[in-house]
Amino acid sequence: RLSSSFRDVCSDDTKALGGSGGRNILLFSLHAGGPSPMRWSFVGTGLLLLCVGSASSLNVVGGPSRVEEVRGLLKMARLKSVPMGAAAVGIGAFGARHLSETAGPAWGRLALGTALTSIVTAGSMLINDYHDFRRGVDTEVTKPGRPMVTGQVRPETVKFVLKWAYALHLTLLCLVDSAVMRLGVLLNTLLTYLYSVHLKPVTGLKNVVCATIIAMAVGLGAVAQAGGLGLRAVWRPMAVVCGLIWHRELLMDIKDVLGDAIAGVRTVPVVLGRDLAFLASLLPLAAAAAAACGDGGTSRSLVA
Repeated sequence: RLSSSFRDVCSDDTKALGGSGGRNILLFSLHAGGPSPMRWSFVGTGLLLLCVGSASSLNVVGGPSRVEEVRGLLKMARLKSVPMGAAAVGIGAFGARHLSETAGPAWGRLALGTALTSIVTAGSMLINDYHDFRRGVDTEVTKPGRPMVTGQVRPETVKFVLKWAYALHLTLLCLVDSAVMRLGVLLNTLLTYLYSVHLKPVTGLKNVVCATIIAMAVGLGAVAQAGGLGLRAVWRPMAVVCGLIWHRELLMDIKDVLGDAIAGVRTVPVVLGRDLAFLASLLPLAAAAAAACGDGGTSRSLVA
């Protein structure tokens, strides 16, 4: 008798099991306690089940191993973005250093702020890929190399990792002794979730929200160093980061315009076209330049 998890595979991983016509052989690695998607419970060693397909036959498929899934999760987390988030926190702390009540950096708060930012950054990447896969945005046509599309990572594995990642996030949040900093982290986390689940399909809004989330990391560093007053010292750097990321996000949408159009995602380039979208991307870039060149204000503390 086949395990009921076979039905989960058929429903959850249909894209990973696409057929090519004719009669193919479907291989499932079956062993007790293993990570494969289908199991057949017997005492002793694992068994191998050979299923012969018919008109709607399937390709040769095996459940991903734990090592394969870990590699896929690391790829999905886009860890190269984590140093950027940590650097944003450091920039904010550096800009607010003159307003700090302590003689030096608030290392404890900065460490917590960096750790919390890293978890949110990597977690948002996982959430983003999970919901794009579920909505049918990431497919073999639009994103053929994504781990969830190839079957390297299963949806339930992503949910398991996110559950424990945000459990750690909440635990670290309890260690923050600043109410303003806690509220900032919660707002950033909530905005990240809303972006990935609800706001990303909204034309234009997703670019602004993504830029705002990253810019908030600068404010988090300032708050960690100098409390609420720190935001006064870094509002210009925050505006610069927001404008630059907004510009970059629009350029990335221009690059992905064909895939987004196929998937039915109404990004700015899909709606306005490449040329108008590029012109639109120059507006936040100009705003970032204006903020960077602006005279006066406490933002001069960055170079003082």
